[in-house]
Amino acid sequence: MKLISDALNLAKETKARRNRPATVNYEPTGVQIEVTNHCNLLCTFCGRTNLSNLEFVGSMSLEKFQHVFNQFNHLRSVSLFGHGEPLMAPDLWKILAWIRQEKGKKFKINMTSNGILLKQEFVDQLVQYNVRLTVSLDATDPETYTKTVGAKTFHKVIEGLDRLRVATEKHGYKWSINFLITNENIHQLPEMVELAKKYKARKLNIGEQNFYGAGGRMEDAFIKLKDAVRENVGVALAKGKELGQEIRLQRRDKHVWPEHDTYVPCKYLWTFPFISWDGYVCLCCARPYPKLHNFGNVFETPFQEIWFGEEYVKYRREVAAGVQDGPCKSCQHLSPTAEDAPPVNLDLERRKKLVRAKTQLAGEDDADSGKKLPLVS
Repeated sequence: MKLISDALNLAKETKARRNRPATVNYEPTGVQIEVTNHCNLLCTFCGRTNLSNLEFVGSMSLEKFQHVFNQFNHLRSVSLFGHGEPLMAPDLWKILAWIRQEKGKKFKINMTSNGILLKQEFVDQLVQYNVRLTVSLDATDPETYTKTVGAKTFHKVIEGLDRLRVATEKHGYKWSINFLITNENIHQLPEMVELAKKYKARKLNIGEQNFYGAGGRMEDAFIKLKDAVRENVGVALAKGKELGQEIRLQRRDKHVWPEHDTYVPCKYLWTFPFISWDGYVCLCCARPYPKLHNFGNVFETPFQEIWFGEEYVKYRREVAAGVQDGPCKSCQHLSPTAEDAPPVNLDLERRKKLVRAKTQLAGEDDADSGKKLPLVS
């Protein structure tokens, strides 16, 4: 009976993904649960660095994770990351062990990491629990890396990639790399293909700046060298074909790709809820801030009541119609261009000080947990 119920639920979800109705009659088969929003980097393109919504910082315990996870009746996958570095979550390995015990080997567990903490013992456990890991790396040399993430830890990421390479050779472990195109790294696209091939990444995902994540840096978010992007993307795709390296390219910037339909309708309100480390059901992974908006808290209200509630119905209706004028307004999944985004007026220097105070910034020393910076008055 459970198999039949799961199949029927999946069929309803698949249909809704196409039609995007305001009221749904199924439960999601995938969920993103933020195990921590602690981080050890200050990436220039990240909303965690640039926006004013990082109110509280913390991690989800195994017991709280179990409480959240058990509220979903038809899950096929879970993603264990949000606006933080998941390898910094104290209970991560307990959570992974429990998921495998409950769901078995075939259940999909996804995770994205910046790669700094990929020590051997961590890589071994990622292999053991068959985690679908993606490493975010947006540079092929230390100088560009430091310029975009705020830390001199490129060598630690490369050491981690080498451990992943060995795991691939020994165990057939499958992992991927995410490369975000910015004004600083355009010329490194072809080199990133070679790097992915060298360390045996199964796939290289090439994406573009999320305008929302730029916050007060909106002007810097727009790609200034459009011709250079097109040229280097072409070289990278050709090199990938030559080397046999799988590449997936997301063309989302209409200024760079005017001949392409870069608009991809929102799916997150219909299929992939985001739950913060402290239990709030947020809009999606691009809007993971309860302070900005939340539908409710799963530690106070059952998820089903939230999922089928009027607030979700309202947002689904407005986003599907393209008329949502609140926190979704500047999202590329709602509007094809970023010109529609409202101006973000932030004191970036003050913002930087506040975020740095909540960031265990990774350093060059051997203490991989990094050093917590003091709040600058």
